[in-house]
Amino acid sequence: MSVEVDFVLPRQIDEQEENVLRSLADRAISIVLDMEGRSKEMYEVSVLYTDDSFIRELNDQYRGEDSATDVLSFPMMCPEEMDISSGFPEVLGDIVISLDTAERQAKERGVALQDEVGLLLIHGCLHLLGYDHDDANEEAIMWRKQETALNLLRKTVKGQR
Repeated sequence: MSVEVDFVLPRQIDEQEENVLRSLADRAISIVLDMEGRSKEMYEVSVLYTDDSFIRELNDQYRGEDSATDVLSFPMMCPEEMDISSGFPEVLGDIVISLDTAERQAKERGVALQDEVGLLLIHGCLHLLGYDHDDANEEAIMWRKQETALNLLRKTVKGQR
């Protein structure tokens, strides 16, 4: 699996914070793909960490919502359409996360920023795999998967401390 991580932020982040965010993206996405029985080696995902200003522009452009949001997902194709039999990795899609919103939400929920970003990465990856929360049934399924993945991610984070 290839996880490409980029940063579009008005502020500089230090090398340690950058490494933590890169590692978190790799672990969270790996966990979701494992849970879904998908071979990690056969998918590519791009993660962009940004600020409220940039994600607001994307949200307006692609969803018609002129407001910042926490996470956006841009699937490249429906998971059913992917052909991994070729032996070449399929581009699953892009996940965009606003660190500004993640920081606010982490404070509101009383959790560490790393926990909030992990949740957003998992949520975004589930969307790339076709999960949604448009109705109560879909939401219940997605939230269950999200909670399971988040619990697995927390175990890997605790193991690194």
